[in-house]
Amino acid sequence: MQSDINIEVADITTITIQLNELRSRFDQGMREGQEPNDLRETYQHMKELECHLKALQWEPERQNPSASHPWG
Repeated sequence: MQSDINIEVADITTITIQLNELRSRFDQGMREGQEPNDLRETYQHMKELECHLKALQWEPERQNPSASHPWG
């Protein structure tokens, strides 16, 4: 079980780094007037990574507030 947690943390760290690099590339492309199609591709990749990151970070207790309350 512990190894699964370590792998998940490594995945989250890797995706976060990739996401930050894409954000920097997108910002630089906007400043330099890059083609909209290229920017769109980068933006879509950013959104894909954001969704994947949220899925890895998701915890049922956060999504279901009644689960954390004994009377709920």
